Amino acid sequence: MLFLYAIVDYLFVRTILNCEIPAACRIGRNLRLPHGGRGVVIDRDAVIGDHVTLYHQVTIGRIMEGFGKSGSPVIGHHVVVGSGAKILGPVHVGDHAKIEANSVVLRDVPEDATAVGIPAKIIYEAPEPDAEEAEEAAEDAESADNSDSAAHAGYEI
Repeated sequence: MLFLYAIVDYLFVRTILNCEIPAACRIGRNLRLPHGGRGVVIDRDAVIGDHVTLYHQVTIGRIMEGFGKSGSPVIGHHVVVGSGAKILGPVHVGDHAKIEANSVVLRDVPEDATAVGIPAKIIYEAPEPDAEEAEEAAEDAESADNSDSAAHAGYEI
């Protein structure tokens, strides 16, 4: 089976799409390549989560020996990586993060954050909910559950 993938990889993925996505890398469900994967390069040890969008010319790979820690990136779920962005080295990109176009990510990106620039800097990070907001949300959820059970009282569902 791996031999068959190697043939398909060479003929279709590398030649026609002009990208490199090795069979060994771990990719979650629903990877989106809006521009057909043109120029996308993914390291064989990279981990990519579910529902990730990679625009064209994205590189997810290692840093050359002697220039930093070795290792491959780990991309969380629901991440959007803009055109020409580079994610290099043993970095972790959190869930729901955005990497803007032509950014070079060399450090971890927290979840719900936006990274931009060379080297990438965090320009937006979602605020953590206050304790009061979390309590209110829990109370709202509890009251919704109670009203649901009251509305269906006496009926089998």
